[in-house]
Amino acid sequence: MPPPKSCGAFPRLQHRALELHDSKVLSVVADGAAVRILLDAYVHVSTGEPGRDAGTGWSQQVALVVASGTVHEPHDGALWILDGEATLDGVPAGFLPLPLAVEGAVGLTFAGAEGRLRVSGRGLTLIEQGEPVFIEKVLASD
Repeated sequence: MPPPKSCGAFPRLQHRALELHDSKVLSVVADGAAVRILLDAYVHVSTGEPGRDAGTGWSQQVALVVASGTVHEPHDGALWILDGEATLDGVPAGFLPLPLAVEGAVGLTFAGAEGRLRVSGRGLTLIEQGEPVFIEKVLASD
């Protein structure tokens, strides 16, 4: 007996990236070996390039774990990120792909109305926590 026929189409590959702008820092914990930043993150999902191509926007808790991390500008309490930048080996990134685990020089700078947070280290791992919650459809940027 022949195998059942599929619909004939390849599954659509979804690309996901954490957008630093519109994310919220929930907590920062330095334990000596690493700095763990918990975000209520804005995650853009697209079949193209997140942040450029159309897709959907989601909210999900994500832990940013900075290996050999140092907090240079601490911030206590919640911080809505109005302006955020990550540098990975000196290359700036406004979006961080999910999943992510990189080694090398890392810098994170988050600024909002409540203050500023700046952390550096020697590696970055993003750990998704919980289920994502749909927020909106996202149009392609020009």
